[in-house]
Amino acid sequence: MQTLFFDDKEGLAAENALLSDAAPEDLAEEWRRAKAAQAQSKRAAIFPGALRVVRGICALLAFIVAASFLKSDVSLATAYGNAPYLFWGGGIALAAALLLYLAQLLLTRGNPGKADVQEAAMRVGRAAARIRNDLQVPQYALAVDVLSFPSPAAPQLAALKQLELFRRGDSLCLFDGLQVFALPLSGAALRAEQTSLSVDRAGWSKSLPPTHKQYRSDGVSAKGKGPLTLRFCCALETQRDGEALRLLFPAYELPLFRQASGLSAPALPER
Repeated sequence: MQTLFFDDKEGLAAENALLSDAAPEDLAEEWRRAKAAQAQSKRAAIFPGALRVVRGICALLAFIVAASFLKSDVSLATAYGNAPYLFWGGGIALAAALLLYLAQLLLTRGNPGKADVQEAAMRVGRAAARIRNDLQVPQYALAVDVLSFPSPAAPQLAALKQLELFRRGDSLCLFDGLQVFALPLSGAALRAEQTSLSVDRAGWSKSLPPTHKQYRSDGVSAKGKGPLTLRFCCALETQRDGEALRLLFPAYELPLFRQASGLSAPALPER
């Protein structure tokens, strides 16, 4: 059985076979440029703040060293002879503060403000709306997480991939922002199994944290800031042209898959 969104040749071939529609290249390019501009705006708005913090720490260290020498009763030559490392440390801290200040001036020159960041987000929204309209993605489409393999940032982990779910005729459709994949519902079934799957936390996009009781009851656990662990994994199993296919997703999305597909939802395995 071939797993969808599995990063290998077979997985990609299966996805291509299920591809129902895709955004025209001009709309797709507009969306990509808007997303790139939004990411750049966010980086530009956040990074100078970090520079100011580091610059402030360096300046404070340089000030403390200078004040300690100025308040001492010995000459600078004697003080240097007694503690040359303080001179060098203070000088390095002062030089670092000055360099960071110059870097901040260069980086913030022409950088966007809050209004520009909001405008970038609006551009993304407008491009996404045009694509949704072109592909006829309904407003009632449900936002869900599915599992993809492996995570781009951590190859040993699975990743959470955000898609929108809706039914069109006899197919359950998945919209990824640029393309629509159609999974046949004829002969399809929802399954659930007990597992111990490690998932990259970076893909978590829900408004509540993964440690919330709503997700713990569906088998999600987390230790510190490490990967998430799924005790239960669900699947939509179907066939296309005689090939068995499955789409894996976390158990907490099972109610939405049942709602969109109209299929019977299995009970989770005994805990």
